[in-house]
Amino acid sequence: MDIKELNYYKEVVECGSILKASEKLHISQPPLSRMMKNLEIELKCQLFIRGRTLKLTEAGKLLYEKAQAILDLTNSSLRELENLNKTEGHTLNIGIVSSSTSLLYNKNLTNYYKKHPNTKFKIVESNTFNLLDMLDKRIINLAITRTPFDTTQYKTIQFKQEPMVLTSNTFLGETIKLSDISNKKIVIYRRFSKILSDLFKRNNLILNIVALVDDAKTAILLANTLGVSAIVPEGAYKTIGKDIYSSIIDEKSLVTSLTAVTRLDEDIEEKYLDFIKYLSL
Repeated sequence: MDIKELNYYKEVVECGSILKASEKLHISQPPLSRMMKNLEIELKCQLFIRGRTLKLTEAGKLLYEKAQAILDLTNSSLRELENLNKTEGHTLNIGIVSSSTSLLYNKNLTNYYKKHPNTKFKIVESNTFNLLDMLDKRIINLAITRTPFDTTQYKTIQFKQEPMVLTSNTFLGETIKLSDISNKKIVIYRRFSKILSDLFKRNNLILNIVALVDDAKTAILLANTLGVSAIVPEGAYKTIGKDIYSSIIDEKSLVTSLTAVTRLDEDIEEKYLDFIKYLSL
């Protein structure tokens, strides 16, 4: 099995038929059919349920997922190798959580780009656990994630801690207590739902969750639309340009940090260390 076969397999899956894939790949159908059959023989498993349309077996689904990751890594590696021989600069292959985008809006990044004007950026935006998976698969080389997560499996550089805030359509004060939130209708950033539920329970308070979402910015915007509040990291609130208010929650345990993450078995490349240094200033 080689990269070419994986690419052909990916096209067959995405086209839904060998005929459509052969047309897209500009090859005849019989050789492509034989290639798919030989792939099944080589892997000793059935990949397709053949009929009017091709359906994937569980093995086929797994191979498709892995093929995507391998092809992404291959393409990324080729681009990086090409950049080594060019004079226009290097490429930073980075994943970020949406609540970290405030880091990208500050003057420190402006100063970084003035120092490295030929830098190219390849940025993927996703949640922390997807980014860690992409880091493990070497699809990205640096992830800007948010605690909490298991940091023992990675090299990490933590930025300054930030508090959690309550967003609202009306101004409630610079700081509020946990008891001020009891029984309010709240949209919760899913990653913090257990932490918040346990915290409110320990304090005999009511956490009235009206929605759970997987993105902090979505939590803020949904809460604003519904006319309720959201509990999110302060950094996520700072990425919102709309007229939404926030109050810092006066609770020592409700803190989080953006964290630069790289693979445990590798030294951090100088270009990434320099990038992290500017962001953490």
